[in-house]
Amino acid sequence: MRVVGYARLSWASEDSTSIAKQRDEIQKFVRSRSWDLVGIEADEDANATKTPLNRPGLTAARRRVATGEADAIVVWRLDSVARSVVDVGTLLDEGLRLVARPAEPSH
Repeated sequence: MRVVGYARLSWASEDSTSIAKQRDEIQKFVRSRSWDLVGIEADEDANATKTPLNRPGLTAARRRVATGEADAIVVWRLDSVARSVVDVGTLLDEGLRLVARPAEPSH
């Protein structure tokens, strides 16, 4: 399967997961599945509540799927893409396949 990664960061803080870390986790996850990563799109300083689906990186990732360059979008966490069920529904209605990396077990 050919996939495009998507990373988003609202704002950098000690508690946030950097774009670089998200890219690394997406790459590891895709490799573990033996999928073909066609690229990773990103939006930095992008609030998913204020700009739900209108972000340059997300738009580019969606375009890659729509044109057939990729079969799905892989994210570090589902809330990287959308903060509301309605927005996730909109993406699914347009035929978008989303894959979220499984969460690490808590200790």
